[in-house]
Amino acid sequence: MSPTFPVHGRCTFTIDKNIIIIDTLGPWNLEFFEILHSNLQQTVQENFKNKAYGIVVELKGETLATQEGLNYHLHKVKQGNAKAIAINMVQSSFALTTQIQFEAVYNKAGLKNEFFTDTTTAKEWIESVLLTL
Repeated sequence: MSPTFPVHGRCTFTIDKNIIIIDTLGPWNLEFFEILHSNLQQTVQENFKNKAYGIVVELKGETLATQEGLNYHLHKVKQGNAKAIAINMVQSSFALTTQIQFEAVYNKAGLKNEFFTDTTTAKEWIESVLLTL
């Protein structure tokens, strides 16, 4: 059994029509990803039962994740039913490294993904993906 550590990172959720917007502050550990996915699952169940949705993530601060956290995130993303994810990197202190890490996760999970430098464009891309379904 591995030790439990304090959560590193935070996130908040808002909904805009058929898009979940997740505002995050890094760095992130496994415990953060456990809370993130628990809250995401609850948000989906409460708002998107049998409805297509996409996710926009706003990454802020030291946007680095532990490998253990990324492995858990990959496992959960594979189980999810989001149609696409758009990531706003503009406030990331480690944008290139973070993009490489998360692009690998989403590609392995088979989740359509794109990276942006503003939330408006990210939301527009998600909406265009959802229109093609």
